[in-house]
Amino acid sequence: MIEAVFIVCIGVILVTGVFLYYYLYQLVLLDAKSRDIAHPKLWSLFATSGQNSSGLFLYLFKRRKTTSFLTAEQNLKFLGIKRKIYCLMGLELAVFLMMLANLIRGIR
Repeated sequence: MIEAVFIVCIGVILVTGVFLYYYLYQLVLLDAKSRDIAHPKLWSLFATSGQNSSGLFLYLFKRRKTTSFLTAEQNLKFLGIKRKIYCLMGLELAVFLMMLANLIRGIR
C-alpha cells in the first residue's frame, strides 16, 4: 500500500514539475518581451535551464537595467501565470508532506 502511494506521489511531483518549468518559461518570455530584451525565447529557455537556477539569476541580473512596459492585458496574463505557479508549488508541498507522513507511518 505504501509503495503505491509513493508511486502516485512521485508521478504527481514529476507532472507538476513539468508544468512549473513551462509556466516559468512563459513568465520569463512575457517579461522579456515587455522589456524589449533581445532574443526573449533564448532568455526564457536559459532562465528555466539548470538545477541551481543560475540561468534565472543571470536573467534577473540582465533585466535590472530595463523598464517593463506591460499592458493591462499582459499584466493580467502575468498575474494568472504567477497564480498557477503558486498553486502548483502548493500542490507539490502537499504531496511531499503526504509522502513524508506515509513514510513516518510506515516506519512505525
